[in-house]
Amino acid sequence: MRVKMKVISSKNLRGLIASKGYSIRDFSNHISISGAYMSDIVNENKQPSARIAWKIAQGLDVKISDIFFTVYDDKSETKEFKRSLTTP
Repeated sequence: MRVKMKVISSKNLRGLIASKGYSIRDFSNHISISGAYMSDIVNENKQPSARIAWKIAQGLDVKISDIFFTVYDDKSETKEFKRSLTTP
């Protein structure tokens, strides 16, 4: 099972970054992730791992739950469900 984190509010995340005096690119450098990846997270195009979400929360001095919620991706359950649809 893979765990991904989804941004609760892009607007809120942008505001938190700005309130710390960072641009998205500067903040990404501060927490050692690529600027493009951070931009994708902020724009809700990518869902970071729990480790990256933790780095973002630590960099902003907030709890992970203040900016992300958890999404579980269990590929084995998805495959089993799809198989059950095609098997009589």
